[in-house]
Amino acid sequence: MGLILVGWDSKMGSIIDATYPESFSISRDLINKILMTHTFSQNLEPEFLEMKYSDYIIFSYCDKTKIHSYGYEMVVLILNHSEELVVFELKNQFENVKKLGRTSREKRIQEFLAFARTFFKKRLSKKILLIGLPSTGKTTIKNVFFEGSSADGLLASPIEPTRGFTHFIYKWLDMELGLADSSGQEINSYLTPGPDQKLAFGECDAVVYNFDYLSWIENKETIFKNLDKIIEIIQQISSNAQIFVFCHKIDLIEEINRAEEFSKISDEFKNKFNIPLFFTSIDLQFIHLLYKALLHILSCLSPLSSLIGKMFSKAIGHSTKTLAMLLNKDSSIINQFVTSDYNFSNGLIIKEYYSKANSVLQKIRDNRIEKVQIIGSNLLNILIKNLIGIHDDIEGLILVSESFNLKELEELSEKIKQELILLESPQKEIVSSVTI
Repeated sequence: MGLILVGWDSKMGSIIDATYPESFSISRDLINKILMTHTFSQNLEPEFLEMKYSDYIIFSYCDKTKIHSYGYEMVVLILNHSEELVVFELKNQFENVKKLGRTSREKRIQEFLAFARTFFKKRLSKKILLIGLPSTGKTTIKNVFFEGSSADGLLASPIEPTRGFTHFIYKWLDMELGLADSSGQEINSYLTPGPDQKLAFGECDAVVYNFDYLSWIENKETIFKNLDKIIEIIQQISSNAQIFVFCHKIDLIEEINRAEEFSKISDEFKNKFNIPLFFTSIDLQFIHLLYKALLHILSCLSPLSSLIGKMFSKAIGHSTKTLAMLLNKDSSIINQFVTSDYNFSNGLIIKEYYSKANSVLQKIRDNRIEKVQIIGSNLLNILIKNLIGIHDDIEGLILVSESFNLKELEELSEKIKQELILLESPQKEIVSSVTI
């Protein structure tokens, strides 16, 4: 049910330093019962206890050799009585808690949370449906964003249209993300009541309707009709799902007309729908807009992704001409932040940073390198930092800036690292809430 790291304060006594999951809590009365059981024995050695309380099985560890220095610090594992069949296995796992170090409280919290994740592998289960007219770029969006495919390569050699309905599963921070890629040729089947509609829209958390600029010019009314149907279907089948719309391939709009076209499309769209509209492309000049749109959607589904986005905004939001990207262990970009004045025409652009980072991160994995500093040009400074160990799915940070020098980027990267650690480490609280 939960793991609790109990610290000791000379004035307050037992306090909770961290819990996993973060929302899990137990009463002060139960903490005191566990503490009294540890204090009952005068033997000052590392001590494991097993006890039953109500419908719960409780394991507790206290290294009593450190009481003089740190007080009665404990790690407590709470199991439901239904887990009795695997209690021996979990007890053996729990005994690894004795490997937790004790240099500082902050370090102990970090190590506790890493340990706790071995007990909790369950993730949020979310589903995104990609749907739209044929040949509007749905599968290309999936390949570029979720699988790290080369945007240049896909622009040069477009992939074959999707046939049928394909479901992909990705690990994404705190989510098991199911991505349903639907065939544009068969969109009428998905929008008509029947088994195909239930397959596509069933248990959806988000629907991304994708059209490209040419289909807007040629089939605007069809786009509107499809969206009307999707809204109706969502209300009937997945009422909690959110709908998002991409106007894709904006690179096809002539640059001189682009701002005017964006305004026209936005105004006409808003007159009919109260749905978020994003302008996207895999063209290297605009690919950051695609990442921004998809990361916004993922932030709506993933609490951790949302917190990381806010952290980036806080850490970098007042900076100038700076870009930050967070990569997972599959080298996919799981979050990014780009200041509004960032100039993509200077030096490398996002996918080139990404490509360069992949080779650097491989060296980081092999040799446990802490950071790599790269001077991209006379204008750009680039730093790639190893973040392995903070979270199962966070591996590296890329910082690119015209305004920060390398020393300042190093300080910024350390600040971001510490903020990420705090996101994984719940704030200390006095034991007061009652769950058990």
